[in-house]
Amino acid sequence: MRGSVVVECKASRNDFYADQKKRFQWRHPEWGHRLRASRIGKKEAAKEGWIKEMIPRMGNFRFYMTTPGIITLELLEQHAPNHGLLVVEGRKVVIAKMAPRQEAINHDAEIRYLRFAIINRKTAFDAAPETAATIQDVGG
Repeated sequence: MRGSVVVECKASRNDFYADQKKRFQWRHPEWGHRLRASRIGKKEAAKEGWIKEMIPRMGNFRFYMTTPGIITLELLEQHAPNHGLLVVEGRKVVIAKMAPRQEAINHDAEIRYLRFAIINRKTAFDAAPETAATIQDVGG
């Protein structure tokens, strides 16, 4: 499996359903303006001629991670067929469904996110305190 992997942890079914609105935006055909799905309702968008567009997302492979029973395979197929499912069972993580490879991804967002994480990390994660290097020490 080559490519980037995104894992979203979900603590509740409502948290899972909230993601549905984040996947698309509305674009006005004449003006070119874009609005997030949460800013305008479906009826209002249809009445005013807005066009629904999918938002490119991060990750060649996208997974949801949850505890048993929060997201079922049927629910995943119905609402997020382009995601895989990881289920935490005690100290194990089971791949309930492998994620299909996504080709239309937002590489720029991945780079921005990784750059932000690296810049804002203060010490190495697994290093002992006396050997931990700060970003300033490494980056010069």
